[in-house]
Amino acid sequence: MKEIIQSCVRKGCLIEPDLLDLLRDVSPLICDNLIETILAVQNRKILTKNIFFENIKQIVKIFEQIGQTGDELKKNAIQEFFQKFCDFSKEKEEKELVKNYDSGLEIVKSYNIQSRKVTVEDFVKYFKARLIELKNVLQERTELTNLTSINKISSQRQNVSIIGIIYNIKTTKNKNIILEIEDMTGKITTLVHNSKEDLIKKAKELVADEVVGLRCNGNSEILFVNDIVTPDIFVEKKKTKGNGYAAFIADLHVGSTKFLEETFLKFIKWINGELGNEQQREISKKVKYLFIVGDIVDGVGIYPGQEDELSIKNISEQYQKAAELLGQIRGDVNIVICPGNHDAVRITEPQPQLDLKYAESLYKLKNAFFVSNPAIINLHNGNEKGFDILLYHGYSFDYYANNIDAIRLNGGYKKPELIMHFLLKKRHLAPTHSSTLYFPQESDPLIIGLVPDIFVSAHVHKSAISQYNNILTISCSCWQAKTSFQEKVGHEPDPCKVPLLNLENGKINMLDFSGQK
Repeated sequence: MKEIIQSCVRKGCLIEPDLLDLLRDVSPLICDNLIETILAVQNRKILTKNIFFENIKQIVKIFEQIGQTGDELKKNAIQEFFQKFCDFSKEKEEKELVKNYDSGLEIVKSYNIQSRKVTVEDFVKYFKARLIELKNVLQERTELTNLTSINKISSQRQNVSIIGIIYNIKTTKNKNIILEIEDMTGKITTLVHNSKEDLIKKAKELVADEVVGLRCNGNSEILFVNDIVTPDIFVEKKKTKGNGYAAFIADLHVGSTKFLEETFLKFIKWINGELGNEQQREISKKVKYLFIVGDIVDGVGIYPGQEDELSIKNISEQYQKAAELLGQIRGDVNIVICPGNHDAVRITEPQPQLDLKYAESLYKLKNAFFVSNPAIINLHNGNEKGFDILLYHGYSFDYYANNIDAIRLNGGYKKPELIMHFLLKKRHLAPTHSSTLYFPQESDPLIIGLVPDIFVSAHVHKSAISQYNNILTISCSCWQAKTSFQEKVGHEPDPCKVPLLNLENGKINMLDFSGQK
């Protein structure tokens, strides 16, 4: 590592810590050549892991030439480099070919946003982008008549509609609800009167920082709300065009003492056609896709005292164990993996795909595809457009389960489908600033822009299948028994359930492996 840093100093460039960690075992004999080669293919002042892998083919080609002209020691050092990085590159290339031509699986959206220093201006741009995008959606709603911007509302009483971000929500002593609304031109106070029961019910489901449309009457001092319009999602039921089956799992927590390995092995036997009656085995052989929606491993240092509940205390070894298990699944099943809050990536959303540094063993699985959290996947049959599937692990769910009465008083964590429907209505995965950790950009990747046919989540360890405006919502089960933390807060996990979707007719069933023999 010291040699790499010295080489960068000599070449007048900086190196990202993630890339430095990745190259820590590279032989000092080739450090200068390696840095020179990266600079030759991508002349940047800062060398990053992304630059390295995006240009690995060219780096390999140049290194092959160096290996032919170097001495024996240098040739051996370059050969070690090839074994570590070139094999990975070839496997990745092969998987891309499978993805594009054979599997019927297309990664529509997967984010790879690099961490950097965040300023106040980044947050301003982020919320402006959210307002603009969701305003475009709301402007199509016929309920919002006489639509205007806040700065154009006069002192004369009038009927107007506005679209803005909720700056603040307050409830008065008289049970009226005050909404402060902000758009690009200014801020205004609006009031929902307690006599309008249906409207009060709607207002109680509003949250800070969401984009909303209001139909009102009043003036520039105060507007009285007559209707509340959320971006919401309305879609026609899609005629199915897929084939085979898709299975959905999450929250394996490999490495935890509570990981239900024996039961998970039963699931693997089933998907390989080695468990169940003849009919069940025939169905299992038709499973083409397996989605794993976060928390593949239990992680290390996630919460105080976690080390006492770990059977594997090294994060790379946790992923290695996960790879050993998933590697037993037959090779024609396409495994799509997105991270969760226990995985070894940053917790701020969108979370990038699993880090090669820790999960290298998983990347060696030729049938594995890695995406960010959130991500959108399309499953199709040939050239026909198929199902758009939105994957989101669900870190924001804790906030809404605890802070929205309509969810909290009607089941909370026991009814994850209520949270999913709530977020679809808002058309955003985490509309409130404090509901999740996020990385502010010039756009808002947590907006549900592309309307999915299927919305899949996890995190709360509860299985649930439901429909919302013709969107199939799936909350994945877990493969971890109740932890001490869950016992303290009263969570009841629902482990070892697997939703199985028939891509030909759209029917979905829940398989229960907890009682399988």
